[in-house]
Amino acid sequence: MADKTNKEVVISMRTALKAGRNLPLLVFGDNAFTIIDESKEATFTKWDDSNGVVYYFRLMSPQQEQGLSAESARAISVSAIKYEFIQAMEVAPMPLKYLDDIFNSIDGEIGSGGTKMKPEFKAQIKHVFESYTDSRMALTPQERNAIHGAKIVQTSDDYYNGTFYEKFKETRDTEFHNRPVHG
Repeated sequence: MADKTNKEVVISMRTALKAGRNLPLLVFGDNAFTIIDESKEATFTKWDDSNGVVYYFRLMSPQQEQGLSAESARAISVSAIKYEFIQAMEVAPMPLKYLDDIFNSIDGEIGSGGTKMKPEFKAQIKHVFESYTDSRMALTPQERNAIHGAKIVQTSDDYYNGTFYEKFKETRDTEFHNRPVHG
């Protein structure tokens, strides 16, 4: 089988990440003059698969608006990026309720080339992200290790208790930094 063209790869990635839904993509182009963000309000994206170009309609950035007259301030920005300059895409935000759809889409779209995610790997991904995004404000190092089922962070690192595995000047005890300066 011949290698896919760049346009085919972009279409395949987009299809896999959107998972049969209209999930919002962040699209990063070479040199990133404009990052396409489909999740922003007042933005519109048109994918022209025939010509290999993505068009992006949005409000102008504050930097672009500086110094405009009242008449020219009623303007927008329209960008065009050729598929060959697209370097990466990301679904953001990606609601966890669609994670299985993404898995199935990736397996179907990208996995058709031979690589499929094992059920155990999918279960681990789902478990980690569901655990990290529950209602708690912060996870302790011990909780993070328990979620992964492996030691991924040092349990001796505890910012609030002033203990750190590696001693850097930035991590000196809080009491030292908060001493009053007498002069």
